[in-house]
Amino acid sequence: MTVTEFNWESTHQITYYGIEWKPDLITRGVIILVHGLGEHSGRYRHVAQILNHKGHAVIASDHAGHGQTGGKRGHVDSYDCFFEELETLLERARKNFPNLPVFLYGHSLGGSIVLAYLLKHKPKVAGAIVTSPGIKLVSDPGVMLFFGKILNRLVPSTALNNGLKLEGLSKDPQVIQAYKNDPLVHPWISARLAIELIEKGEWIRDNGDKINVPVLLLHGNSDKLTSVEGSRELAEKNRQLITYVEWDGGYHELHNEPDKDRVFEVILDWLENQLQDSTS
Repeated sequence: MTVTEFNWESTHQITYYGIEWKPDLITRGVIILVHGLGEHSGRYRHVAQILNHKGHAVIASDHAGHGQTGGKRGHVDSYDCFFEELETLLERARKNFPNLPVFLYGHSLGGSIVLAYLLKHKPKVAGAIVTSPGIKLVSDPGVMLFFGKILNRLVPSTALNNGLKLEGLSKDPQVIQAYKNDPLVHPWISARLAIELIEKGEWIRDNGDKINVPVLLLHGNSDKLTSVEGSRELAEKNRQLITYVEWDGGYHELHNEPDKDRVFEVILDWLENQLQDSTS
């Protein structure tokens, strides 16, 4: 594995932090990894290692207001900031790994970003992996939506505690402890981002039939942070292109669960099938 860190300046005057993990041997494909709310790309090093081992380069970055990227913690002006970030990563992928298939991989908030990007921008990618997407809240968003809209009109960058219940991340206590000890993790979400997340989730579910690339969608049915019902609804909208795997007893971070090896088997098998289809 060769690790390269890089930075760039966005049109929003934010300095982004990016990281690229390249396989030591032959590279067969490229994966753009999109992390979740309050976390950062460094938490996916083990994911990159597993993907590298099978010949997939991985490129990721910390979102605005997250990790080692600048900006107010937990705030973006709109999903367009995420889309610009993805465009930059895709440009790097095509420059550094020309003529190789490119996949998107989004978790939680990152899953929402990937799905919205697929629907709005129709990028030329070979497919996408989406885990535990934040496209429907576990609880009724009514009160949060009401106060969030007021704050969004008055002070959209107001930081709110995201209310993340850490015990819902994984059944592995070491994962929870590492999350608590991670100085790059934060609990904030702005009023603007909260509203965007809720409204984009509904829009994604309504328009799932318009996704035009293969998608592997995984969600644990014991997820207490994002609703498995949202993933079920989305999968029903597009059975032709969405391969839906519901993980029995799975918590939010399937890639950090005690049985994560089985999760990666599903992901790697799906990727292998996509690579075979692209060359046949």
